[in-house]
Amino acid sequence: MRSSVELPCDLQQQTCPIENLYVYWQRELHGQQALVAGVSHGEWITKEQHEAYRGRASLTLTNLSHGDFTLHLSDLLLKDSGTYVCNILCNESTYQKLLGNTIELHVTADYSMPVITSAPPSERSPELKLTCTTQGGAPQPEIRWINASDGTPIHERHIHNYIDRDKDFINVTSTITINVTSTTNFSCVILTASGNLTDVLEVLGENNETGKQYGVAPAVRNSIILLVVLLVIAIPVGIVVLKKPFSFPTGCSRREYQQGKADSD
Repeated sequence: MRSSVELPCDLQQQTCPIENLYVYWQRELHGQQALVAGVSHGEWITKEQHEAYRGRASLTLTNLSHGDFTLHLSDLLLKDSGTYVCNILCNESTYQKLLGNTIELHVTADYSMPVITSAPPSERSPELKLTCTTQGGAPQPEIRWINASDGTPIHERHIHNYIDRDKDFINVTSTITINVTSTTNFSCVILTASGNLTDVLEVLGENNETGKQYGVAPAVRNSIILLVVLLVIAIPVGIVVLKKPFSFPTGCSRREYQQGKADSD
């Protein structure tokens, strides 16, 4: 499901007649100012509107007389991030600029819940290999592995990260290869702009013959959602939560792995 956002632009005392009003929402694209959406003499400006925003960017015409020039932007894309300028002009006898607001729009995509998988030691290597994967996010996150049994971070020399870019989105695979002599919990933590995502795998030491599997449902949905943060110049800073609901708390699932046996998950 695509998300949408409203970029506010308000004029408290709007005295210019609609037929003399000019509204221009613009942003810089490829080194030039592009028209995102505009109204002239009470009608849409369609010919000059940039093709990237046709069918996606609009204003509510009935609100213009009340000083509400909010830009409605739908089907958000990561490349919609940027600086948007709202210009309001009145031409009764001469052009007069009534308002000029600048808004910074940041669009990000949340990663899927990370999942840890395991490969047992082999004859060639007595070490255990754990792989953590997460997909469909942006921008690139920070990845941390932690020995959750004692809270110590795993040294970077044991970690190998692979970044795969799929158009606007990023898929991450992180692996560790490490010796395990006793029962240990391993956590893979994905640090993102909207919160931390975590998966935990319990590895049973070679002296443990049995292990009980259990799990905790993740608090973060495994879906791509868009978060838009607006830094508004001349307007109070605001955070806009888009149409699709989501939660920020860290998600955590927990499973077990018997060393020397393939992971059944």
